[in-house]
Amino acid sequence: MQGGLSEISLTLQQNIPAGGGIKAQIKLPFFDDAEEPLDIEIGFTVDGGFTVAIDRPDGLVTLSKPGVLSVSIDSIGFAVDDGVFTVIISGKITPLFGDLDWPTFDVKELSIDSEGNVHLDGGWLDLPNQYAINFYGFQFEITQLGFGKTDDGGKWVGFSGGLKLVDGLSAGASVEGLRISWY
Repeated sequence: MQGGLSEISLTLQQNIPAGGGIKAQIKLPFFDDAEEPLDIEIGFTVDGGFTVAIDRPDGLVTLSKPGVLSVSIDSIGFAVDDGVFTVIISGKITPLFGDLDWPTFDVKELSIDSEGNVHLDGGWLDLPNQYAINFYGFQFEITQLGFGKTDDGGKWVGFSGGLKLVDGLSAGASVEGLRISWY
C-alpha cells in the first residue's frame, strides 16, 4: 500500500509518553487510480493498540474506481492477516459501469485487500428496498448486489432482480445472480 507520513506528534509528561499520533496519507488498494490519497490519523492506546480515523473535518470521504464504482465512506477499519492488508469500509456505493443511472446502495462491511480482492459477507448484499434503474428503455429492479472473484482471476459484480419489458403488460423477466466479469 502506497502512502506517506505528514506529521508525527509525541506528548511527554515527566519523561513518560502520555500521548501522540501520526497523520498520514494512504492510497487504498483497488482505488489506486484515485487522484487524492486518503488522509488518516493514527492514535495509540494505553494498552499498546492503535486507532485509525479519517482526517477530514466532516469525517467522510468519497473514493472512486473509474468505470466500476464510487464509495462514500462513513467508517473505515483496517486488518492485517498473513501479510495481506485489508480495508473494511461502510458507507454508500454507486456502481459506475454500463452508462446507466445507478442508484446508491448502503453497505455495512465491504472489505478490499492489498491484492485487490473485494469481499462482501456472503458475497451478496440483500437490499432493504428494491432499487429501479432505466436499463436501456426497460425498468430493472435490483433486489441484491454482489461482488466477488472468479476462479481464473477475474473480478465480478452481480445483481438479482426483475426486468419489466413493456408498460401495461405483465411480460417481464427475472434474474438471480447475474454476474458481469472483468479481468
